[in-house]
Amino acid sequence: MAGSYAGTRLSSGVPPGLLLSLFAALMLAAARRVHRRRAGGALAGNRVAFRIDASRLTTAFTILLVAVAAYSLARSLPGLL
Repeated sequence: MAGSYAGTRLSSGVPPGLLLSLFAALMLAAARRVHRRRAGGALAGNRVAFRIDASRLTTAFTILLVAVAAYSLARSLPGLL
């Protein structure tokens, strides 16, 4: 069983068309939720953008990006060594 996909045992009795339909339904439901929340998120984002200077937002985003990169490196480093 080494190298085989573990999900094949779980889904062997389920027709592939049904799995694909369920996946499509889940993706559509997620897309609807994102679309509904986007309007509220855009309004909140505009409020933040008007209250805070653009250079401060850029600095905060850069710090966040560096933090995510450092976290990713720390998590993957044991596997690389």
